[in-house]
Amino acid sequence: MSNKQRIKSFNEPAYRYDVSQGTKDAVDAKTLDRCIKALNGLDSLELIEEFLTTKTGFKNVRMSADSLELLEEYETFKKLSGTINLWDFNKDFSDYTPEYKNLLREVHTIYWSKEETKIIENTSSLLDKINKLPQILRLSILENTRTKEYTFSDSNYSMFLSDKERAENKAKR
Repeated sequence: MSNKQRIKSFNEPAYRYDVSQGTKDAVDAKTLDRCIKALNGLDSLELIEEFLTTKTGFKNVRMSADSLELLEEYETFKKLSGTINLWDFNKDFSDYTPEYKNLLREVHTIYWSKEETKIIENTSSLLDKINKLPQILRLSILENTRTKEYTFSDSNYSMFLSDKERAENKAKR
């Protein structure tokens, strides 16, 4: 049994939708980055408000931002802060990073449990062995529809062997 997790399902439409959000959110990410740079590189609301009020001496943060001609940046930062994580974007903010896309892929992937994986792998191994048998043996494996068990039919095997012998004898003539 391998240690790799076996995928049960992957929600591709949801994954594609989330990845497409990266290009839609890229504009906001660029805007947020521009605001952070304009606001002295600060990226928390508390630090920005402290910076603005300390710089101007006003207790009113909006008045402080307006007097420093940073009101638009301050308001935009407040609006976008907490909605976009700049670390999820590449350097030019045009799309999500490959690492974040991988994280999104994991979010939309469901795995079989270890126990289920072991059962599936054991069953696959048995099927591989059965499939390597000659065809006439495989055709002699039947499902008992009442018990839902698989059995080997001696009569079917005998019939298939007889058919095979007849075909070989006919081919020799």
